Amino acid sequence: MYQWRKFEFFEEKAAGRGGAPAVPAEIAGRVTCCSGGRGRVAVGCDDGTVGLLDRGFRLSYGFQAYASSVLFLQQLKITSFLVLEEAPPILLIAIGLDNGSIYCIKGDIARERITRFTLQVEAVSNGKSSPITGLGFRVEGQAHQLFAITPSSITLFSLHHQPPRRQTLDQIGCETNAVAMSDRMDLIVGRPEAVYFYEVDGRGPCWAFDGEKKFVGWFRGYLLCIIEDQRSRKNTLNVYDLKNRLIAHSMPVGDVSHLVTEWGYIILIMSDKRILCIGEKDMESKLDMFKKNLYSCNQSCTKSAG
Repeated sequence: MYQWRKFEFFEEKAAGRGGAPAVPAEIAGRVTCCSGGRGRVAVGCDDGTVGLLDRGFRLSYGFQAYASSVLFLQQLKITSFLVLEEAPPILLIAIGLDNGSIYCIKGDIARERITRFTLQVEAVSNGKSSPITGLGFRVEGQAHQLFAITPSSITLFSLHHQPPRRQTLDQIGCETNAVAMSDRMDLIVGRPEAVYFYEVDGRGPCWAFDGEKKFVGWFRGYLLCIIEDQRSRKNTLNVYDLKNRLIAHSMPVGDVSHLVTEWGYIILIMSDKRILCIGEKDMESKLDMFKKNLYSCNQSCTKSAG
């Protein structure tokens, strides 16, 4: 079996105003969701508040969004919920529900024409339905497509057709937080036996990384996985360079509550509100480590041959 080489191309970075970074004390509630984008990290809490954190993890702005818990929030790099392609600008919002349906809002903002509709991922049987555990948009020109994931299926909806076309890509799915989109707009799904990539025509590459995927993410061409060891029940963050088949970073982590990327960092928010910031080392440091690894490999091969 091919053995992946291990490097330490990433390191923990200092952030904040000294000491270990953490969610500001002004945020009293338990963090239930978070999102990075536009130079800040937004956190939603179980007391209905939303806070915007700056690069030093200070609270720059906060407000009461709901009387009850904030379940989900999302920031986009350009402007909230706006997908800018060719004119006219199109608004696309998809909200996955626990009854297996997706509530969608789509429209032409310039002409103020907004339509609302519902998509059904799985037919309800015996009074039971599978919850939506992940969603991902894929936009290519005028083609707007939506990946929808449940614990037992992966479906693709083509929203540029009327009515939207449904295509079942696979009869396996995943749990919440084990879904991401690559920079090539491929769907990434983490399951205990492997990590799967999907394109619009079905399953693509598969990577046999064993262990329950607590979180899956994508960062600057790297695959991020927080994996729970089946025996010890301890969590490990692995950063994979799939193109070169190497592990660019691996470190034990505690009870991770959320994974987000912003400011060139991989940011882990822990259940106790501590924050871990992990950044990529400079190219010179990475080349030096790579050369040392090759030298050690050559020495090992020489000893084996002798």
